[in-house]
Order: sequence, then structure tokens, then C-alpha cells
Amino acid sequence: MRFENFVCRKLPIVILTIGSLFYGCNKKQDSKTRTELARFENEVLTLEEIMVPKNLSQQDSIEFVKKQTNEWLIRQAYAKKAFENIDDKNQILERKIEEYKKTLYIHEYKQRLVDQKIDTIVSLRQIEDYYNKYGEEFRLTNPLVKAWVIMVPVSMPKLNQLMQYLNSNQESVIGDLKELCFSSARYYNFNDDWRPLHNLLNETSLTAQTINNDNIYKGKIFSVKRNEVELLIKINDYLKAGDKPPIESVSKQIKEIIIQKRKELFFNRLENELLQSVSEQNK
Repeated sequence: MRFENFVCRKLPIVILTIGSLFYGCNKKQDSKTRTELARFENEVLTLEEIMVPKNLSQQDSIEFVKKQTNEWLIRQAYAKKAFENIDDKNQILERKIEEYKKTLYIHEYKQRLVDQKIDTIVSLRQIEDYYNKYGEEFRLTNPLVKAWVIMVPVSMPKLNQLMQYLNSNQESVIGDLKELCFSSARYYNFNDDWRPLHNLLNETSLTAQTINNDNIYKGKIFSVKRNEVELLIKINDYLKAGDKPPIESVSKQIKEIIIQKRKELFFNRLENELLQSVSEQNK
């Protein structure tokens, strides 16, 4: 059987199957039912074997399954040709297969050990200790800001008072500022967490030419008028690229580093024990 003819005959059936399957994807399926997508001699590919990303549209899902099906068919055909043309007594190939098999088993065994033996809980204290000790190794690749964003009508009666509140560094006026915004602002965001500068630019639809490293600093207030609206941005804090990042922006990375170090320590000990055991057996 020629592979080219097989694929040409099979693909219309595959496409039809995929299309009809997604058409009825909302219907309740029997858990024992397997939807056959393609067949190559005694090998069968079913839809349940293909991991379709959840965020794809229906059409993109169909295209994804079609691509995976084609790749499976080609793989089966290549394998058939390989088995027909390569001596199954080929010692070099047999050694490679055996080594690959060992690699798969070792990988699976290590993963089980990780799941069973490695503590993946990292406390806040451990993250803080690591940050205090190695924090200088982390550097920001992009600027971070803490900023308030307020959008008010240019005709707002208490605009001058609002500006006075914004310019004040006294915490006692923050409540008054928020109360004024609640009653008169068209939009406000008092989230004071660190965030990338580009996130602020996206929120305000401003360009990097308006807010950049040359004109931004702690306490700076930007005022941009658009038609009947005035956009106000107060920079409460700022870190430029290359600065040491705040701990909250690298805590997830630090947690991953700590867990990875635990894995390395565990496997170093295990490998030393295995070497010692083998050495004693060979005495």
C-alpha cells in the first residue's frame, strides 16, 4: 500500500470526523466511546489521545487535530518503512533503543521520587532569607512603578482641590482624595502594587514618549488632557531597569529556585548512595 494514496483517501474521512465531532462537542459522551480519527494497518488514532488546547476556537481546534492526525499518519508510515529497510538485528540501533528505554525509565522514576520525596512548600520566611542573601543577583529587565490613575472631566468643580490632594504627601488626605474620586471621577485606580511600566502605559493608552526613564520619578504627576477629560497619573514609586527588584516581584522565581536546589541536593545524595552501593557490591 502506497502511503501517499493512503493519506489522500483517509484525510476526507478524518476531516469529516473532526468536524462532526466538534459540532456535537456539547453533547454528553459515553466515557467508553472512542472516536477514531485515523487508522494505519493495525494501529488506530483516536481523538481522546490528542490533547487539544482549551483556549482554541472551534475552527482552530479542528485545524489542530487535523495537523496532529497528519503527523501521526506520517510517523506510522515512516516507522513501517524503517522496519522494512533496517535489519532488526542491527546492534548499534539495538543499543540506542536500550539506552533510550533506560532514559525513559530513569526519567519516570525520578519524577516519582520528586512527587514523593521533595518538599514543595516554601515559607515566606525562607523566601525572605534567600532574597536578603542573594537579592543582588536579581536585576530588573523592565521598569516597575507604583502609580495611581485618575480620569476626571476637565470641568470638574473641585479639580484644584483634587490636585492639592495628589500633590500632598500626607497620608491623612488619601481618604479625602479617594472620596472625591468616588463621587466625581470617571475612572480611578488606587492599586499601589508594583507593576511593569508597560502595564501602566496600556491602562492609560499612553506612549513611552509620554512616560519614560527621562521624565519619571517618585512623586511625579503626569497630566494629559483628552477632549473633555483630564488624565492624572501619580508615580508613588519607581524602579528602573537594572535596579534590584522588590521581593514581591521575584518571590515566585525564588520559590522555584529553592525547590530546584532541594531536588539537586536530594539527587546528589541519592547518586552518591548508589555509587557507594555499587562499589560495595563489586568488592
